Amino acid sequence: MSLKTSTTKHISQGAFRTRRVDLADLPEWTSWPARLLGLQQAPACERTIEKIDREYDKDKYARCLEYARGVAREELSPEKVREFEQDAGNKLICAARGSELIATPGQMAMKRYEKILVKAMRATIREVSVIIELGCGYGYHLWTLSRQFPGKRFIGGDYSENAVRLAALLFEARPNIKVSRLNLYSPQYELLEELGGFGPLLIYTVHAVEQLRSATPLLNALSPYRNRIRAVFHFEPANELHGSSLLGLLRRRYAEVNDYNRDLVSRLRERTDISIVQLQKHVFGANPLDPISVIQWKFRKR
Repeated sequence: MSLKTSTTKHISQGAFRTRRVDLADLPEWTSWPARLLGLQQAPACERTIEKIDREYDKDKYARCLEYARGVAREELSPEKVREFEQDAGNKLICAARGSELIATPGQMAMKRYEKILVKAMRATIREVSVIIELGCGYGYHLWTLSRQFPGKRFIGGDYSENAVRLAALLFEARPNIKVSRLNLYSPQYELLEELGGFGPLLIYTVHAVEQLRSATPLLNALSPYRNRIRAVFHFEPANELHGSSLLGLLRRRYAEVNDYNRDLVSRLRERTDISIVQLQKHVFGANPLDPISVIQWKFRKR
């Protein structure tokens, strides 16, 4: 979940009050408006398994793993790796809160995601025994949730081998957190099969369905476990909800250029076996062109 902004501004230590940013000033924060308007070249992108492997396993998580291996064991923590991964800290970034653009320190933006996840899932987490994140990276969100909800089992899956290795290093002394390999395009999710009789389950994603050209494979893969799944939450950009305002058009074009998922809401709405429980659009985004919506759904009882 990268900021994906090409320009950041440093601020001094101390209190900072979030302020609004005018849409007309967005090009001061990121080069993406110029790219989307064709004034700067945007690299061609096709979101394939090969690209995801290069971008995440061979680059992002390989660097995170190398960093973690260089930190003394007693000082290593998921939070430390997260700070390295995001390189946000006290840099001032342009983020999105609904249809509003704001200037905020990057570190505050990262903490905002944690609050959104906890607020949305708190009630359901208390009702289940296992919490599963699909496309979890090295399990940072699993770790933050585990601190607030002790006694639960936290399972994650990610395509990146380096992310899985990093998770094993970080959670060596935490048997309630486990991350294993997972291909979201696979017709069967082995990590769910391995849970055997465990249930009920809460499943969630954070900027993971975004990597799928279509949400259909994921929905099909979850269907066999419908009787064990209490709820599914997506903290994902929802392209169909961006609308036709100038900012909405920029967001839709951003998803197209990056070949991010553009059918999650449509695929959910067309399924007769799925009921959408809640849908909050454009809740927050550390990248103003790629904000997450909060979508909760469940399988209908047969």
